[in-house]
Amino acid sequence: MEIIITGSEDYADSSLLERVLEEFIRKHKVKTVAIGNRPGAETMSVMHLMAKKISLKIMPTDKVKHKDGLEVRNQDML
Repeated sequence: MEIIITGSEDYADSSLLERVLEEFIRKHKVKTVAIGNRPGAETMSVMHLMAKKISLKIMPTDKVKHKDGLEVRNQDML
């Protein structure tokens, strides 16, 4: 299964994030995660997923090409 993770830049509860990710990955046999590289939930998730050796598709926000790069990036993830 492949999933997408996007999140709040203000998110700071790494313990909760790791527990929820771990349970979801185990339950749904996640193999690949498409994820952004913004601070907060996305960065914390990347660190945890790398440690678990989950395949990542890093999808950076391109605000140079697109005025509202975050929305464009989130659509590209779908």
